Amino acid sequence: SGLALLLFLLFISMLSLQITQLPKEQAIYGKTGPLNLGMHFNLIDQPKVEAPLAGKIVFETRDIPISKSGIILAVLVWQLLAFHLRAKKENAAG
Repeated sequence: SGLALLLFLLFISMLSLQITQLPKEQAIYGKTGPLNLGMHFNLIDQPKVEAPLAGKIVFETRDIPISKSGIILAVLVWQLLAFHLRAKKENAAG
């Protein structure tokens, strides 16, 4: 269960989502709100660089909104809960 949680957190941390509002002159098939969904992977945190876009950014996310300490705490609680439930099951069976 711990490995599944870590893989889920890795997948979520690699996703990036951006919704922009384009001017009417740059509309694509009459749509002015393109959605960009992508994946990225970096071993080392890099400073955020603002890329000039043609439109106004409505919503953007590139990371999990939880801090690194919060993620470590969540994994520790998950591990302790899994251990407690497994120990309780073993005690009842034995």
